[in-house]
Amino acid sequence: MAKVTKKTAFVGLSGLALLAFAALRKPRYLYDGRVSACEGTDDADCTSVKLIRSGGGTGEFRAPFGGTVAFAGSGVLMVASASEPVLFGIEYSGAPTVSAGQKVSAGEVIGRAESAKIKLYRVKQDGSLEVISPSAFVAVNGLTLAAEEGGFWCESRKSLSVPKCEKGVTGQFDNFASPRMPRWSLKTIQLSM
Repeated sequence: MAKVTKKTAFVGLSGLALLAFAALRKPRYLYDGRVSACEGTDDADCTSVKLIRSGGGTGEFRAPFGGTVAFAGSGVLMVASASEPVLFGIEYSGAPTVSAGQKVSAGEVIGRAESAKIKLYRVKQDGSLEVISPSAFVAVNGLTLAAEEGGFWCESRKSLSVPKCEKGVTGQFDNFASPRMPRWSLKTIQLSM
């Protein structure tokens, strides 16, 4: 009978823990539907990604990170990240399932809607907002925009080429800010902006 060493037991338990984490973690997509237009296309404004529910009905929106609901009103929802100065915004046709001031965790359902536009902003030192490409933020953080693949360029998780934004928040030429890159990652993404 073979003797089980501490090292073998540790490796085996680590593997089981990773499998349990993968099986029990919350979905890594932001909307239970599909992408209908990427930022910078004719069907979407320069700073947002449009999402719709396939086959009608309402889809669930999930928080991309843990944080606090900054605003929850009719048609608009904003979540402030707890770990970095970033705001996640949704313009939607539905109802929020959270209220302002409520703490949310990554992957938690924060609203339901038939369609929506998502936007991301970095809060600068002076309090002004800088637009972050939603597609780039989602890709570098290991998320996907929607549960269903639609074949759009903004859904790529390996190589993403974000177009220049000419209609930013100020209405003037306003390129996207690059999202904060993760400290470590098991995957490689090629991002050009």
